[in-house]
Amino acid sequence: MWYSLPVLCFHDCSDGGFFDLRKFNKFVQTCLEKTRKNDLLNVTNTPLTKIEFVLRQPQKISITDVRLWRFHSVSLPSLASMNLERVKLNDETLHKRVLGCRCLKELILDDCDGISRPIISSLSLKLLEAHSEYDEVTFHVEAAKLESFLGTGVAAYFEFGLSSYGTLRELSLFRSRFADWWLEELILKLPILESLTLCDSRYLDAPKIRSLQLKYLSIERIGYSHTLDAKLDCPNLLLFEYEGFLGKNLNHQNLLGAEIKIYGPEECDMNWFINLLEILSSLNCSQYLSLDVSSEKLISLRSIIP
Repeated sequence: MWYSLPVLCFHDCSDGGFFDLRKFNKFVQTCLEKTRKNDLLNVTNTPLTKIEFVLRQPQKISITDVRLWRFHSVSLPSLASMNLERVKLNDETLHKRVLGCRCLKELILDDCDGISRPIISSLSLKLLEAHSEYDEVTFHVEAAKLESFLGTGVAAYFEFGLSSYGTLRELSLFRSRFADWWLEELILKLPILESLTLCDSRYLDAPKIRSLQLKYLSIERIGYSHTLDAKLDCPNLLLFEYEGFLGKNLNHQNLLGAEIKIYGPEECDMNWFINLLEILSSLNCSQYLSLDVSSEKLISLRSIIP
């Protein structure tokens, strides 16, 4: 019967009185395990109010607020995309789930509960997003075809195995806690990195960003008042974006374009203006330069820019 059903729907609402959430979770687990020989096309849900599984050729699965502690034996060999949001599982379960998806290309892990040092190992994965805002998690990534990685959250840490270095083209880190040396060493190991985004990385101070293939660089310091004095050595960089307080080494030659948004200090002395002008003059942009200075006290800036 299980393998012939086109649609399964579970509802955790109860019209007859007391609802046992633990029994409901166990029942859903049993149903999931019974579908292990089938493929899932789609899973949509609101937080434990409705879960639908369409048993056809697999393309995508999205699960939110479900416990998958015993979800070990399910194999989805044709699944292409998996999104787990606030799912309760452990490191072993997650590792086996990814290994069981031999065609998996996209994986999104958003604040999953119960994991601490998961190993994300895949020969097919091309896009990985890992987020942890509350529980400290170290994601160890071993993905031989990984092209894009997004890591977010103050409690998230990342380790990349040797197999992940050669194919990564896009790297984005949001609200992550790592030091200058960690970023510098990682970038040097990524030979074809083309796009790098750094947003509100708390412990970054004066990183040396060196990359031969980097074409796009975006740095945002929205949540912190201190400057980021990044030293750039990227001869093929085409587009540079920066938002935050003024640093000392935010300069680059031979750009197509640059977008700069500066938060002005409460008191702007002549040294601050001179530093700004030196940076602007060093950004040799052949197509466009966008400048946004967020301070009412700097309205007179136009009068001193030639």
